[in-house]
Amino acid sequence: MITTHYPDTHHQVLLNVAIPPAAHTALTAAAHRRGQTPDRVLELALHRALAEHADQETDRLAHDIRRLLAHTTPAGLLSAVGHVLTRLPESPTP
Repeated sequence: MITTHYPDTHHQVLLNVAIPPAAHTALTAAAHRRGQTPDRVLELALHRALAEHADQETDRLAHDIRRLLAHTTPAGLLSAVGHVLTRLPESPTP
């Protein structure tokens, strides 16, 4: 289970991660092999996963945009995007 917390005073989001015993053993062993702490190994894995997700999202959006451009012009697509973005409800400010 992973739970998030609001950003701390340094604007860092804190996470609590409950790791099952077998996963903790594997994480500790991986950390030992790499000469790192388990926290650092987990942090690096999380960063890699987030970067991979961002890359996949970019690829998905690029695919969708190419599909849309098969039916309109770049100017038409930008106009439609601008139209939609200016009509989104405002998000509440903290």
